[in-house]
Amino acid sequence: MIFAGSSVWAAYAGDAGQLIAARAAMGVGSALIMPANLAIIMWTFTGPARATAIAISSTSAGVGMAVGPVLAGLLLDHFWWGSVFLVNVPVVVLASAGIAILVPNFRSPVLRSLDPAGMLLSVSGLAALAYGLIRAGQAAAWSRTDVWAPIAVGLVLLAAFVIVELRMQAPSFDPRLLAQRTFGGGNAALGLLLFAIAAVTFYSAFYLRGARGFSPMEAGSASLPTALGATLGARSSPRWAMYPGRCRTGRGSPPNRPGMSPAAP
Repeated sequence: MIFAGSSVWAAYAGDAGQLIAARAAMGVGSALIMPANLAIIMWTFTGPARATAIAISSTSAGVGMAVGPVLAGLLLDHFWWGSVFLVNVPVVVLASAGIAILVPNFRSPVLRSLDPAGMLLSVSGLAALAYGLIRAGQAAAWSRTDVWAPIAVGLVLLAAFVIVELRMQAPSFDPRLLAQRTFGGGNAALGLLLFAIAAVTFYSAFYLRGARGFSPMEAGSASLPTALGATLGARSSPRWAMYPGRCRTGRGSPPNRPGMSPAAP
């Protein structure tokens, strides 16, 4: 609901400051969606069905990134600019209704306390690092204080986050997981992929609209091959996910508990 509410706020923002603040709130809402999505998949499905569910989720994300610009171009050609944000609201409403009706209310039997130190260090470290990298792109010079200082602060805070989490008995995130080849390698690949997609998406908007003079609809249509690649890749991803044999044996699946629905076929 944070994402839907901030989308309405962005649609009716009165100035650039309000729009930036609304977009930041949308970022917070979207950041809360993905962990919940993966948690629902991991607790609802087991075995091969889990790999298929993850593939469908990844496909929808990839297709959404490609279809989104096309839909935005269509809306901008026929409506005012705020419509590109309002289109999020019915999607959130339908998704919320589906979750309420179809997804069981799972609760972990192990209660864990919050990790305020870890959350503060990770969020502030990533924010400082991101700000420094953005300023580096704007200033086109790494020697400026407003570029290297935030980057250095961000790296120090992230290093402090790792140290704090290693010393905690029940950390919110155990950095030792990154030493595992499957977990660490998968996250590294996913991080590089997201960086590449963000860079291409950011640059193509300026290039297609500014340098090539494309209309909003034409610029959005240029991203459709991304949807095709995501769809084709997702078709084979369940087979690749089952290759180590983990999904076939169900190893690592959450145990069935009273009131927990069986895995989908």
